[in-house]
Amino acid sequence: MHFLTEDDIRARCLQPGSSLTLAAGERLTPSAAEFAAHMRVTIQREGSAAPAAIASTGTGISCAASAERREGMTYLDASTAVPKSHPRIMLRGKLDSLLAATILVQTQFDPKNKLSSYLKECLADIADWVMAILAAEVSGNDCTAGTVGGMDASALHTVSRDPKKYLGLDPFIPSATMGSNAALLNWLRALARETEVTSARSGLEREDIGASLNRLSSAVYVLVLLTLAAENGIDVAKIRQG
Repeated sequence: MHFLTEDDIRARCLQPGSSLTLAAGERLTPSAAEFAAHMRVTIQREGSAAPAAIASTGTGISCAASAERREGMTYLDASTAVPKSHPRIMLRGKLDSLLAATILVQTQFDPKNKLSSYLKECLADIADWVMAILAAEVSGNDCTAGTVGGMDASALHTVSRDPKKYLGLDPFIPSATMGSNAALLNWLRALARETEVTSARSGLEREDIGASLNRLSSAVYVLVLLTLAAENGIDVAKIRQG
């Protein structure tokens, strides 16, 4: 399946009121569908005689509806518009915010490069993990737990349960004394947990996404521990080898 973006819509439909024919396997991302609706672009499938008219329902309206009826609505998928208060849209907003926060933390973490580069590799893995969850929620594809610094979900769980054994640290209590690097990551951990709760409340019947979010927050917790250990002079990169 190939997802078309806003830029793809702009490239194919230069004028408002144009038509767009989707080839087999092509779908619009939510933002592309919203842009197409704003430009009054008529969407139809390759081989269809005419654009499909999708009637309004209790939960959404079609992309053929008027702009006035779309006010306060957004697209859940290429063909279904829902209120912006819809639980799935709220979950996407949380995932989007989590990704933005992860990227912000990447720009602020260890600015003088005093710590092991392994920690920034772990943080990049976290960003990739969040993007994968967001993509899976939008596309409907399977979502699996990511890896961080060479550790899979099982290894991350093991370290998080017994940091004394693996890192020589007790479980941390959040405070200003933990320093800016660990504090940034702890904020990220809290946002990951908020996103997990939002997913649980969204009605999204995706156990894979719920499980991946649960493991993600544990992964960020481990990254906080790794950072505290590194700042205490421990060679954290060795954990990659177990």
